Amino acid sequence: MAAIARAQLTIPKPTIGSAPCTRADCKGAVGVPVWLWTDPGMFKPTRQTATEGGVSVTVTAVAAGVTWDMGDGQRVTCDGPGTRYDLLFGFTSSPTCGYKYTRNSLKQPGGRYPLTATASWAITFSGDFVGSEAITTTSTVNVAISEIQAIVER
Repeated sequence: MAAIARAQLTIPKPTIGSAPCTRADCKGAVGVPVWLWTDPGMFKPTRQTATEGGVSVTVTAVAAGVTWDMGDGQRVTCDGPGTRYDLLFGFTSSPTCGYKYTRNSLKQPGGRYPLTATASWAITFSGDFVGSEAITTTSTVNVAISEIQAIVER
């Protein structure tokens, strides 16, 4: 029953939200805060129960956090879903999950960094079988990071 319940449990890949966005016409800049977030619903427990012949097992999956591979060799680990960016926030840093690139992405394939979110999941079994396991799910998007340069004349 544990295997049946586990096979029926759908564990989602993280939905990536970032500012700068991932559209082709959207670029971030070196030193400007990047906001990172996933769907907050992913952090609500997901359950599946299988019952047969008086034997019942419930499997529960809970997202434990998200590790972001920024594509430039750095990683950021966030305990929760992060905070969705809004234009009203301007150039402030994310209060929950963010990063600042120190190099542009021009020398990367396609001129973009691969931004990968890996969600860590705690899986527990209860009922007539008790146990646990840990798994991960992953999603990747690409972000362009440029440089802003200015010349000041006196």
